[in-house]
Amino acid sequence: MLQKSIGARIINLSSAAQASISYDVLLGVQSSSQNSTYAQSKLALTMWSFYLAKVFPNISVVAVNPGSLLNTKMVREGFGRFWSSADKGGNILYDLAISEEYEGVTGKYFDNDKGATKGNFGMAHADSYNGAAIEKLIHTTKEILKL
Repeated sequence: MLQKSIGARIINLSSAAQASISYDVLLGVQSSSQNSTYAQSKLALTMWSFYLAKVFPNISVVAVNPGSLLNTKMVREGFGRFWSSADKGGNILYDLAISEEYEGVTGKYFDNDKGATKGNFGMAHADSYNGAAIEKLIHTTKEILKL
């Protein structure tokens, strides 16, 4: 349905916390800390976003860090403190999804930590731009899912 629509957008919720993927962890051969696994999953999502942007050029795909340590239950319970209101993250997700300002933007990473009130597009983890690393992730994921 997205491919048939005009102006379709996929906004994937990433994070500033991104770490290189351990395929032993991904395959369940090895365990890792919650924070490490979280960071690996956010890099994987960013890599998938860049992949989808290439495969579906008529759909805008953006990975976004909505802001670090936003005032959410998860952050308060996990870190005991926050840096910004949850609205900061919600507002940018809303804007990326429907604002004309971001119409047609695809294959990019929006970092809402870059800027006082609203962030801007920036660089994700280096692996997000590594074609071989992306292909390995896509292949491994398809094998796990048996696609």
